Amino acid sequence: MINQKFNVLVVDDFEPVRRWIFHSLERLGVIANFLEVDTASRALAALAEKSFDIIYLDIRLPDMSGIDLLRKIRESNKTSIIIMLTNYSYDQYRMHCRRIGAQAFLDKAVDLDKVGSTLETLIAQPDSFPGFAPASAV
Repeated sequence: MINQKFNVLVVDDFEPVRRWIFHSLERLGVIANFLEVDTASRALAALAEKSFDIIYLDIRLPDMSGIDLLRKIRESNKTSIIIMLTNYSYDQYRMHCRRIGAQAFLDKAVDLDKVGSTLETLIAQPDSFPGFAPASAV
């Protein structure tokens, strides 16, 4: 059970996935603020304006690779939990994303029902995220 609320950003070009994540997190009662965007450029604009505790990030976006966006985010943001989303669940993607800063990786074809449980697992391991302090708690 998570007893915190988080600022959440979902970056995915497929609206049903964004809605699914919203409803999954809403059921858990963990949303302080929620923003969904469909492009990397909109994500970068949102990140320039606000801090997000949790970022769900699609690997394939229309204007930039999600992996490149992950790299850009990690240049200035070391504390957000980033969960990658994909329909292309290749091991090399998983390893590469983890190496550059993603904490989890969900295959949209089979793992969307694990949105909440994955977050619960990550939050239960605070030592895995040095410096993580929910922006909504500050």
